[in-house]
Amino acid sequence: MGIFGLLFLIIALVLIGIGLAVGLVLCAIAAALMVAGMVSTSAAVGLWFRRPAPAVRVLIYQVFLVLGICSGVVVAWLASTLFELGLQPAGIVGTGALSGAAAGIALAAITGWIFDCVVGAVNRHLARKQA
Repeated sequence: MGIFGLLFLIIALVLIGIGLAVGLVLCAIAAALMVAGMVSTSAAVGLWFRRPAPAVRVLIYQVFLVLGICSGVVVAWLASTLFELGLQPAGIVGTGALSGAAAGIALAAITGWIFDCVVGAVNRHLARKQA
């Protein structure tokens, strides 16, 4: 009976390891596709406006939105766990995603404003240098 239990344990651990490896590979593929989608959307905006500045601005907004949603869900889960809020998983994800998206858009707007200031300063410097 002991040898069958050991054999079952070994097979179960191998299958769990294979499942984890496949899951990690699929998560990496999904992340790569998401990044490719964000970069290609930004490139399309840059080609549409025939300038790189709108493309960078769109990329900034997309990156901050995705990072804000992810971090918002993590923070909501931590708050629910630490303060025993009693939220359901759907409530944690929904609250975290909405608050994270709002924070991500706010940070993207601030970063976009800084980007505009830097681009303006560089353009003024180049215009003075050419004159």
